[in-house]
Amino acid sequence: QELVWAQGFGHADVGKQEAATPQTIYRIASITKLFTSTAILQLRDAQKLQLDDPITRHLPWFDIQHRYPDAPPITIRHLITHTSGLPREAAFPYWTTHQFPTRQQIREKLPEQETILPTETAWKYSNLAVTLAGEIVAAVSAQSYPDYVHAHILAPLGMDSTFVSTIDPDHPRLATGYGRRMPDGSREICPFTDSQAITPAANMATTVEDLARF
Repeated sequence: QELVWAQGFGHADVGKQEAATPQTIYRIASITKLFTSTAILQLRDAQKLQLDDPITRHLPWFDIQHRYPDAPPITIRHLITHTSGLPREAAFPYWTTHQFPTRQQIREKLPEQETILPTETAWKYSNLAVTLAGEIVAAVSAQSYPDYVHAHILAPLGMDSTFVSTIDPDHPRLATGYGRRMPDGSREICPFTDSQAITPAANMATTVEDLARF
């Protein structure tokens, strides 16, 4: 499962007793998906794609085993609404190893994966699906995913404290992420990770102030 990256709730660092402020930066994990969907809709509005385009129209390399070959083609709409029938994750155990795959590694492993459900028959959360939506943003815009989000969403809104690519772990305003409670009553500190190719689904960092602008 995905890590809860920022559970300070009042403290940017509990151990150091540093108070959180509206300028404290938190890893926001799956809230990143909102920015990916926004980018897709911007490109739709610019008539560079349609939500019902098959994803192979923009990602010709997409290849996966279809457990339900008679199901409708997977479209962009399916990716951002979690109705694609795709697996929850790419073919790597990154939530336990904290080692995330590159874009090339995801491409190479996709043909070894298979769909889980027939397209648009049920809701199934999928980081893989939103990762592919981010790949479509890059393919259609001819920009990297981080560059597109920065230029078309963050910069126009003045979100100067928001990071798409992985933030420096030593950034002075970055909150410490905490997980489960340990036997001595302390909280486990969550490992710092770089989501690499899973960035469109899980990698951003931002502040309360910037999210209010969004």
